[in-house]
Amino acid sequence: MHLKLYKILQNKYQSKDLGVFLSEVASQSLVNYILARKDSYYRNFRVKKKNGTYRYINEPLNQLFTIQKEFSHFFLINRANNYHSHGFELNKSIITNADKHTNKKIVLNIDLEDFFSNISTPRISKLLLDKFNVSELEAIKIANLLTYKNSLPQGSPSSPILSNLICEQLDDELDKYCKQFNITYTRYADDMSFSFNFNKLPIIQVKNIILIIEQNNFKINKKKYRYYYRNARQLVTGLVVNEKINVKREYYKRLRAILHNWSAKGLVYAQDKFIEKYGENKNFILTVEGWVNFLGQVKGNNNPQFLTIKSQLDKLLQESQFIKTFNFNNAKPINLLELKAILEIPTLNFNTIKDEQGSDTIFMKHWDRKRRVAIVLKKDLVTKLKVDMGLEIVVEETIRKGKEGEYLMILVREYNKQVVI
Repeated sequence: MHLKLYKILQNKYQSKDLGVFLSEVASQSLVNYILARKDSYYRNFRVKKKNGTYRYINEPLNQLFTIQKEFSHFFLINRANNYHSHGFELNKSIITNADKHTNKKIVLNIDLEDFFSNISTPRISKLLLDKFNVSELEAIKIANLLTYKNSLPQGSPSSPILSNLICEQLDDELDKYCKQFNITYTRYADDMSFSFNFNKLPIIQVKNIILIIEQNNFKINKKKYRYYYRNARQLVTGLVVNEKINVKREYYKRLRAILHNWSAKGLVYAQDKFIEKYGENKNFILTVEGWVNFLGQVKGNNNPQFLTIKSQLDKLLQESQFIKTFNFNNAKPINLLELKAILEIPTLNFNTIKDEQGSDTIFMKHWDRKRRVAIVLKKDLVTKLKVDMGLEIVVEETIRKGKEGEYLMILVREYNKQVVI
């Protein structure tokens, strides 16, 4: 989440009573309606993982998605900062997580098995009772809204922040124990990392760490239990931490190979090779651009390797006359604040669109000439958004041809909830 958006959301969500917040998010009749037919509010599918196994996704739909998203914002704003948690946290990432473990003699990684599945509905209900001002009935109702088949659903916008809230006790207990032996501990979702300055892996301390984890009702994934000494490549959340944080050597080689294919054999060839390896679900140029930017975040924006790669990419993008797209999902609502944050446009200035005869139409447009982005919506929606910037909207994007070449048109419409009670 962007820092600007976080500060805006503070005004909406901070210091609110959770029970009152529930009534603001959805009517009692809508909540009861959803809970009575919860299966119809989820889309269930699976995604193949790198190891050949599948991750099963339960994606909330329509009003339930909106409700869960609202609660995710509420919990994020109304929780204390957790020093050890780096996943799904403001201004934290796998980079800040790995940075805590640089230049250590031993690094140990422990993965929690079936992380979301092991967090049950009663456990969420108890969490809400303990941490928020709600009645038992309200806690049960909210817990049922945010869980599916008695666990946190993989695919819900509220599951990550709820899992972090559940893990606060675990983090505190591990912190107290690790401090006794000068052990560094961090957690990125279900990926836990410990680093030591002992000459050998301290078996007793590790056994006690695992015991604390199990006493907090989590299981260890034995297949992902790994430890590294300094004479080998030490990894934390996929980054090398032997001396300072760095990407794997293969990461840099992969980027060089992709850009070489693009430069030597053209965009179409590079895209085809990319799809062969990574599938059609990823946008080629956006993904490569993201990988290059991540390289800069890890190595530093003044790093010679990053500057070389960035220069190559910029040249190829210019030659391809690439119009950046944002892969909006037109089935999922957002609000104007989120749209501005995603597009990184602080101020929108709308002007009336005229037809071929020069007469005013019912549409208005914000035009970003530098990035060649046109945001189009009806006049009546502009009026509504001036009154309520939190109004739910959906976005469709298409690349169009104009007098000065191609541009990205973003069509904004009011979200139709289609509530049936």
